[in-house]
Amino acid sequence: MSNRIRKIEIHDRLQSPTEVELWVFVESDYVDAHTEVRGRLIGPTCPYADTVEVAYPLKRFPKSSPALSPLTRRVIVPEPSLWDPVTPFLYQGPIELWQNGELCERVQVTHGIRSAAISHRGLYWNGVRQSLRAVHCTDESEAGLQQLHKNGISALVVPGYVESLWLAASRLGLAIIGRTFEPNPAFLPATSLPSCLGWIIPAGAGNHWSDWQAWAADVHRRRRYLAIEIEQTPRQTLHNEIDFVIVPSQREVIVDRPRLVRSSDSTEGELGQLVISVNASAS
Repeated sequence: MSNRIRKIEIHDRLQSPTEVELWVFVESDYVDAHTEVRGRLIGPTCPYADTVEVAYPLKRFPKSSPALSPLTRRVIVPEPSLWDPVTPFLYQGPIELWQNGELCERVQVTHGIRSAAISHRGLYWNGVRQSLRAVHCTDESEAGLQQLHKNGISALVVPGYVESLWLAASRLGLAIIGRTFEPNPAFLPATSLPSCLGWIIPAGAGNHWSDWQAWAADVHRRRRYLAIEIEQTPRQTLHNEIDFVIVPSQREVIVDRPRLVRSSDSTEGELGQLVISVNASAS
């Protein structure tokens, strides 16, 4: 009987300046005593730096755990090179599913080791404060993306998920905020790419949160952010799982030192949602 890969996720579990442990979660059609996962991650690569690529094999855990699928593997990367919009280091390689000693499927994966955090002091990428010059993306060609990067653009607001665009953005060092009008699970694989900062959801989502709750929880589980785009500073309390608000601007705005606003319904001293402005074009 053949077997197939249903889903692959890679999570950074232990991160330090000297070593990172990656957990590779694989789901297949079925699992028995003869189902295996093999593979490796090779890297780092970066279009803006000379690198020496090394292969890091997938390994079994020293001890099995009932909390983990028997197909879960780990990868140890010593002295990792981190992904950010200036130096987008990537690790790539094949993940293979074997059944009864035969190769069933091979999937090529791309992973960037990084952390991103937004606070009232600004955006921190890998613990270092950074500015993002963000535009709505109108050119999906790699040449167009390269030109944006040369012009100092470091972030894109894009509709939905186009695999070639998101992969190119990860490779070239362009952070992405995706836009979705429905809680579409098909978009979630893109959320795991290092370029993804988060998603913009429609303003009305807060009134139908039961439709969005599971999807939003999965986005947060992957350590990404949720935003709502509105025309002005919010005057009412938004859902507490909304991380920040996108406010359109006719002029270019640097995503830096974003400001926290107070909702009129907030209690004294309580901070509201983060507000970030994004310009409509690169001009």
